[in-house]
Amino acid sequence: MIGDPITFRAGGRRRILSAAIIIVVVVAAFLVVYRLNPPRPTDVGTPVTEFSGERALKHLTVIAQRPHPVGTTEHAAVGSYLQNELASFGLTPEVQRTESVTNILARIKGTVDDKAVLLVAHYDSEPESPGASDDGAAVVGLLETLRALKSSQPLRNDVIALFSDGEEVGLLGARAFVYQHAWAKDVGVVLNFDARGSSGPVIMFETSPKNGWLIKEFAKAAPHPTANSLTQAIYELLPNKTDFTVFKEAGYVGLNFANIVGLAHYHTALDNLTNIDHRTLQHQGSTALALARHFGNLDLTISARNNEVYFDVLNSAIVSYSDSWVIPLLVLVCLSFVALVVFGFKNKHLTGFGLTVGFLVFPLSVMSAVVILIPMRWLLSKVVSPEEHNLDLVLFVVIAICVFLVANAKLNQKAGVSNLMVGGYFWSLILLALTSVLLKGGSYLFTWPLLFNLGALAFVLAQKRSEIYSSKHLILLAVGAVPGIILLSPLVYLTSVALTLGSIGALIAIAGLMVLLLGPLTPHFALVANWLFIKSHEI
Repeated sequence: MIGDPITFRAGGRRRILSAAIIIVVVVAAFLVVYRLNPPRPTDVGTPVTEFSGERALKHLTVIAQRPHPVGTTEHAAVGSYLQNELASFGLTPEVQRTESVTNILARIKGTVDDKAVLLVAHYDSEPESPGASDDGAAVVGLLETLRALKSSQPLRNDVIALFSDGEEVGLLGARAFVYQHAWAKDVGVVLNFDARGSSGPVIMFETSPKNGWLIKEFAKAAPHPTANSLTQAIYELLPNKTDFTVFKEAGYVGLNFANIVGLAHYHTALDNLTNIDHRTLQHQGSTALALARHFGNLDLTISARNNEVYFDVLNSAIVSYSDSWVIPLLVLVCLSFVALVVFGFKNKHLTGFGLTVGFLVFPLSVMSAVVILIPMRWLLSKVVSPEEHNLDLVLFVVIAICVFLVANAKLNQKAGVSNLMVGGYFWSLILLALTSVLLKGGSYLFTWPLLFNLGALAFVLAQKRSEIYSSKHLILLAVGAVPGIILLSPLVYLTSVALTLGSIGALIAIAGLMVLLLGPLTPHFALVANWLFIKSHEI
């Protein structure tokens, strides 16, 4: 016996059910990605105690008219504008001048003489860029945040705003503040806002070490939170730096934020008022205001002793747990996988040959998708602007689905669908083991989808019937795929945005994520593939 292939004799009802489930899953994945979109900006009629993206936009139309790098008259004009606006809110601007930079600060007093919340954004730009997003949106977001705070009841703690200078030429303003300004010793938590694109959600992508307390408080207050510990783990491996780097190296506690969609505009003349996404501005400012208020009413002398693994669920809530749970969860998943394999062999649904074939399907599917995509992307580039990366991603999804259909049509009868699934899950288990040891922050990406998928498949393989994929089982396997859809779909999109689809490495990474996402749907693909195979032979 070679396992349990889904045969050509499968009933029409199951084929229709599988086709419907595939469609529903693909649509659900796109809806999950759609949830990443920032909230719509609120208008100028919004209550004065709340953040208004449209009010902030009025400031941006002034400071992002043209490039304003350090040392230019345009840069000095932006600095003067910031000081005048701060004064109009009833604040007293503080100017820190050094030989190379001019920082602009403001402070709103709290009711307790304790540690302060520090909001940071840099107001210099690259020489060729108007800096509407990097970092003009954050600058005007902090202006509007300060106005809203000044119009509200005082917080427990002071709130300090640092409009830093010289970030683009070596983080000079942040260094000047940390090591030379008297207010630096008062800071209890740092919230830094930057950009690496012109649109998309504002991602909390970096924290200071021992972030347990920070993550839990962030989860309580952040509106439309977009955050996961994988970005933190990957960012630590990269050479990139922001002002937050200076604070982190100096031992400050805090969070770092940035948007990354629209990477083609980053540090170019295209980072202008035309291309800035007003929703991103709203997300940035509403996040700054909510967190300033939340941390502004906390005891900022508390320190955590652990790091958290964390991720957002549909940009509505944050799930987090201590990274000390990573290895125990790895052990649990490994034991579950072994039990699944034992069930499969005992009930004659798995074979050694079939598992070997199933194990090879993952790398073959990934490379097939990449090989097909390369010429397709070249053809697409001839008719579509390279900035239209969304079309690239849609094309990639279509190619991945087609590759999976072909793989199941060719291999289902030889290896059996259970062998294909378990062989694919073995790759997820390998990736889970690697991340659990080397990249703990990314382990969640494989832990929870695997637990749900293995649980659903174990229930199926526990059946002793030779034909085990009934309609009930097909629905159960689809339900088990839900965590993977929620966690992997946004990562596929954000990875394509952050890395673009222009390099082999990026293509392989995104193809791998796509195949892992589609893996739990193997029985459905097998049914549909066999049905299409029959139809093609009838023709």
